[in-house]
Amino acid sequence: MKQSNLQTLSLGRTYKVTFNGRPLGFDEEKGEFEGMKAEFDSEDENGFVTLRIFVNNPNQYYTIRENLLTSDNENVFSTQVVENLDTGEFEEVEVPVPTTRIVKISEYIKDGRNLGHYNVIFRGNNNKVYNIFDLDSVKRCYDLEASKGDPALVKEARRSMQRDLFKLHRGEGSVLINNNFVEIAEIMEEIPYEVVMPKTAKTDFGLSTGDNLSEIIEDKDFFTNKILKNYKSKIEYDDSEVYDIELKRLNGDHVYILSKERADDIINDPLYSFMFQRRNIAKLVIDGELWRMDPDTKEKMYKLSPREDINNDENDDRVYTFGDGKVEIIVTDNLEHYLGT
Repeated sequence: MKQSNLQTLSLGRTYKVTFNGRPLGFDEEKGEFEGMKAEFDSEDENGFVTLRIFVNNPNQYYTIRENLLTSDNENVFSTQVVENLDTGEFEEVEVPVPTTRIVKISEYIKDGRNLGHYNVIFRGNNNKVYNIFDLDSVKRCYDLEASKGDPALVKEARRSMQRDLFKLHRGEGSVLINNNFVEIAEIMEEIPYEVVMPKTAKTDFGLSTGDNLSEIIEDKDFFTNKILKNYKSKIEYDDSEVYDIELKRLNGDHVYILSKERADDIINDPLYSFMFQRRNIAKLVIDGELWRMDPDTKEKMYKLSPREDINNDENDDRVYTFGDGKVEIIVTDNLEHYLGT
């Protein structure tokens, strides 16, 4: 049976886990708790100890969660044989066993993490905060897939899980958590899947930071509207006045080119001069070619038009910002160079 995403899912999250005492399963020297990577965080005046535990998969999350759930129950008891001092006979009695339990779990967001999986953070009518891995339906589906259970049972478990996820998407209804029905009181956060996309693909598709995959799927006109919006000129003046060429990009980061022949008159024109600011750019000669460099990443940005004398930068292309500083205009005497790049 082919495994679903639940089995291949890597949470890759660090959680701050607080115990009502020093946890017995914590090996500080090895930096482990119950086989999970862990390190000591803090201990308060009441003896409550907090660890930072790296949780790599749902099974490890369930290990922590089951420990947390027992904290709502009565003390754990064991049967021991003790002497009755009144009768002198030995009797079996139930005595409480000292236990160290988890009392709180919260994600430690300062640590790095893997790409995000779909999740929903919600509050129940009992005022407790949960996520989708707290749902009994999700755990049942995970356990059945892990044990390669009956395909019919797995199919039904997936349907049950989808019904619960649909309730969370709507923000209403009741779900089963720890075998108790919990009413969905508030959706605190719905977290979409995260994907890695090369910067070249982002540019080719005209995408912007924050574009949501679910919105793209639901909106059949997403790319049409994106192109129409991005293709508008970023300079809201008479085009013929402040640049000669506008090279369109799908993502809206258009390149504006102005010839040196016209630049001085325009930049010194009182009508426009206050809109232009000369930008100092980082340049580097690589294999005989002059490149503009990103000062932060030290990566190549684009080739500037070539120098007649590689050691003389007097006639190099210039870069100006225009208006609010978000638009750049390249001033050059080699317009054809940029048309071919």
